[in-house]
Amino acid sequence: MNGSGRSITFVLICIFGGAPTEIAAQELLASGSRVRVTASVCALSGQTATFRAIRADTLILETIECPLASVTRLDVSIGRKRHALLGAGIGFAAGALVAVVACHGACVIGEGEEDFDSTNVTLVYAVLFGALGGVAGGITGFFIKTERWEAVPLERLRVSLAPQRDGGFALGFSVTF
Repeated sequence: MNGSGRSITFVLICIFGGAPTEIAAQELLASGSRVRVTASVCALSGQTATFRAIRADTLILETIECPLASVTRLDVSIGRKRHALLGAGIGFAAGALVAVVACHGACVIGEGEEDFDSTNVTLVYAVLFGALGGVAGGITGFFIKTERWEAVPLERLRVSLAPQRDGGFALGFSVTF
């Protein structure tokens, strides 16, 4: 690369600040992270894989290397979440509903008695069955885990700088539409 070519390369690097895809990805990704990738060229449609690295114009996974230009979506796992509170809420609502429906039919029988208050009995059973359902739902939800994902931004313009055998550098651009 001659002197003017190096100057142009230097100016372009200063303007674009390096490879934005690599910079954005390095903030979220570490080698060994679980990722979910969609890339048509590599026949990936939301499959999970283990991330290894991003180099110039290639996404390197444990089992495959894929051109960055073909990656349309890249998500990184940010951990698994338990659902104990949601399960407890659903269990409480289900238990209370069962108690209300069951008491509605059973409590009508005692309506003739003067001191019998079917509304209070129904409420007591709803709270009791709701609590039991909440405990069962909370335990069930504790054992149910789902993975949470965060999107890795893929910029429209990708700039890469790669060393060459002759000691110079090659600057590459790719634009997606």
